[in-house]
Amino acid sequence: MRLKMTTKIAALLPLLCIGKFCYAQDFSLNNSGTLYDSFENPVQTTSTKDLSRKYASNFFIPSISNNIYFDGEANQSFKTLIFKGKTDAKQINNVGLVNMNSLLSFSNNYLFMFKMYKSVKYKRELGIALQLRSENNLNISNETFAILDNYGLFPNDTYTNIFNGNGYSQSYSQLGFTYRQNYDKNWAWGAKFSVLNGILYAQGDLRENSFSIDRENNILTQTVVGTAKSSFGTGVPTASLLYPTFKNPGLSVNLGLSYTSPNGIYLSGHIKDLGFIKWGKSSTKFDFNDEVKVFKADANDLGVRYYDKFSIMLANNARSEGFYTPTNAKVEVLASKTFDFYKPNLIVSKNVFQRDGAVAFINNFNYDIWNASFNGIYDLRQGFNFGSQFMVKAPNVEFYIGSESLFPSLRYANGFLSSNPSIGGNPTRADFYMGFSLKFGKPMQNFSNADEIPGITNGDQGKGVRNLNAINWFGFLKKKNKTKKEVDKRRDKKS
Repeated sequence: MRLKMTTKIAALLPLLCIGKFCYAQDFSLNNSGTLYDSFENPVQTTSTKDLSRKYASNFFIPSISNNIYFDGEANQSFKTLIFKGKTDAKQINNVGLVNMNSLLSFSNNYLFMFKMYKSVKYKRELGIALQLRSENNLNISNETFAILDNYGLFPNDTYTNIFNGNGYSQSYSQLGFTYRQNYDKNWAWGAKFSVLNGILYAQGDLRENSFSIDRENNILTQTVVGTAKSSFGTGVPTASLLYPTFKNPGLSVNLGLSYTSPNGIYLSGHIKDLGFIKWGKSSTKFDFNDEVKVFKADANDLGVRYYDKFSIMLANNARSEGFYTPTNAKVEVLASKTFDFYKPNLIVSKNVFQRDGAVAFINNFNYDIWNASFNGIYDLRQGFNFGSQFMVKAPNVEFYIGSESLFPSLRYANGFLSSNPSIGGNPTRADFYMGFSLKFGKPMQNFSNADEIPGITNGDQGKGVRNLNAINWFGFLKKKNKTKKEVDKRRDKKS
């Protein structure tokens, strides 16, 4: 019952809440030369000339990035739902004042990444990656938490517009193909084209509502006016939605451009995840002006009963119809310059379709293969965050772990592990990312710096001669022939 209730409440919230596009990402990995960074911003290169090997991959070890943010008076009720799997709104003391809570979450997990260092000249790179993304942005009233717990928390018998709001949740898989190259010694460009597959979408806009309580007969009555969309009808999403069906196709593009000045200042600009998803004909739209009535409202499973009645109301006002949704596109610019062991990055990021944005100052300190960063990030919605990152970065191996909200994330982890929602303050923040990759294959070196000439081996004179003939266009054989003639002329003169 506990799992059933938690799942149904989680599915209901997007239909009752407000949201725009969620805004979060791992700024600390920008301009890091990691495999992850090269897929997020396709102009970034992953290879070091003369040191890196031809291929790079994470070998199906996921590179994960997850972020959650909750701000409001129902903060402890939210953590109780996450940590314990139950609703408890007793900490909310001002039911009826319609105070709102903001919930943002973001997930970007690369299941597989593979890149090929195609050529040393112009640093040409080709790549393919499979990732799973999820974006959620909700604004939930205190009363929404309260009604899912106990109607006894409502001091009055009638209310107006205490559940108003709207919200959305979107998840999809992304198969991306990248190409980048240097144009010359200063300029470089890159592109990523992705095929998307929609997994889940839920959105609602509750514009008007009234709420009344019949305490004598234990009946709750709510009138609701609004609209909603769903990729899974009125039921609870099932596990099958986690697997590709290709019924909800989409496309997106990332484009990047960089410039390195003669004095070493690096500038980069790119647009990321500009695209759309077409949710198929099996999706559902709802236009409702109806009533929801819950009997036996004093039962322990009020949240489940409320969800069931709300689902029936939606089903009575449903029609099957496809629709389009945009992806969470951003424009970003970066400026950087390396000073021996210190490399600062200044990043400005702006959402394309919303007012959300952020400014980040990343401080990277390097010693040999070790890297540590300490970062200040100001988000227009979440305020100031302090992040930190640890990285092992060598030409052919990399591992990193970090958080863009370091101390709040530690408190969140402590509360989660101990199932104690009272740990941590308000707002609740948690951000965590981690990744790994290796390079393998032959070293990608300039001919003049090569450790060996391919094909020339001891005891294989003929093969070696063939390889020398094959590279005659470099001019080496011509130079040797000219030298031999000059020696013969000197010998003739002496004789």
